[in-house]
Parts: sequence; structure tokens; C-alpha cells
Amino acid sequence: MSSKNKPAVVSSNAAAVQQDWANRDFTQSVQLGVAQLAAFLNEFEATTRGKLSVLNGKLSKLERRMEFVEATLHSVDKGA
Repeated sequence: MSSKNKPAVVSSNAAAVQQDWANRDFTQSVQLGVAQLAAFLNEFEATTRGKLSVLNGKLSKLERRMEFVEATLHSVDKGA
């Protein structure tokens, strides 16, 4: 290898190494983003399920009250 080709080879190798690091950095950034998104979605799902469960309990309680009121009104109507 002549001394004239060495700088081109070194420059080519350096560029390849820099490109490899840039690719690795990008891949790592994407992986981190996906991990953060998955963590957010898992937390969102858990929070949403909890809130829906509380809401379901409140709705069930209201339905029972409504059934009681309807039954009371129905018995009053029959007695009148």
C-alpha cells in the first residue's frame, strides 16, 4: 500500500466508524423512545382501568338506588 492511499483508507475507516456510532446512537434513541412509550401506555392502562372500575361501582350503586325508587313508586301507585 502506498503512502498516498493510507490517508484515504484511514479517512474511509474513520467515516465508517462515525457512521456506525451514528447508527448505534439512533438505534439506542429509538429503543429508549419505544421503552418510554410502552411504560406510558402501561401506566395509562392501569390508571384508566382503575378509574373505570370506580366509575362502574358508582354506576352500579346508582342503578340499585334507581331500582329501589322505581319499586317504591310502583308500590305507591298500586296502593293509591
